[in-house]
Amino acid sequence: MVDVPRHRHEPASRRIRGKEIPTCPYRFASESVVRLCQCLNMAGDRHDGFVEMFERRPELVRVLLGDVDIPVPVRVASNEFSQYKPTAYYADRVLMFGAAPDEVAVVVEVQRRFDAEKLRSWPLYVASVWARDGCPVILLVLCDDPKVAAQYGPPIRIGRAALVTPDVVGPDRVPVVRDAETARALPELSVISSILHHDRPDRDQIFVALGAAVTAAGNGLGRRYHDLVLAEVPEALRAHLQEVLMNSVSTEYRSEYFRALVAEGKAEGLTEGEVKGEAKAVLIMLETRGLVLAPEDRARITACTDLDQLDAWVRRVGSVTTVSELFD
Repeated sequence: MVDVPRHRHEPASRRIRGKEIPTCPYRFASESVVRLCQCLNMAGDRHDGFVEMFERRPELVRVLLGDVDIPVPVRVASNEFSQYKPTAYYADRVLMFGAAPDEVAVVVEVQRRFDAEKLRSWPLYVASVWARDGCPVILLVLCDDPKVAAQYGPPIRIGRAALVTPDVVGPDRVPVVRDAETARALPELSVISSILHHDRPDRDQIFVALGAAVTAAGNGLGRRYHDLVLAEVPEALRAHLQEVLMNSVSTEYRSEYFRALVAEGKAEGLTEGEVKGEAKAVLIMLETRGLVLAPEDRARITACTDLDQLDAWVRRVGSVTTVSELFD
């Protein structure tokens, strides 16, 4: 059993999660992750990204809990628990599965480190949902660190006979997504799998499946998921991940992806507009793939004003092995 620490109120409002985004190996990724986090409500760190995915794809709960029987449909419930005293407590997400009188509530918490105060607030979340909705409550805790998962695993004792037992899911309980069919059906699960299982020997299969996931998610959401994974894997692995992704997705998707860079270039006020945006896309991909650009090669690309030629380079850049091959 885990004894609850001495009482100390949590802050009255939610903590701002503006954590620094890891530097990506090329300029676009680092800038776009920050901008997308601010504008598209997909935070650049692992915690907030995972939380948003539970709301977008509640089916993740069924996959991670395994043999727990959870009804349908599902809705997102309020995650605020206000008490008589002026203190507000917030769970990451509360999902309601099924319809009355057979509803099941799932309180979702994503934890990257051990916080003893959670042993006080989690029983409050469970009791509040039970009192508010009058249905069974499951406390799902997703941890990306096996040591943290082990710390949260034991039941929480809140009285002589009262216990709250979290359903803790560590990396070992997160399915390894290697096949495109699963990735397309549950893109969010593929994203989580890519982040938590990037150090496995079969990581290239996982990344190929991620390519199917980001394609299925569409250009906008797919790019957000791509940037989240890119920001969360080790820096030394990012160029390899990018290369596997660009080689695994279709030519049409690569073209759409880079045309999105062009649009960003316009939004940033680049004076050369679409031409400069496409040239930027070519340079980014060459650098990401580890291909050495001679000064004259860079100058040739940036000086090009022929949109058809730039578009041809964008389509070809994912498959060339040398910079000179791009110009052949």
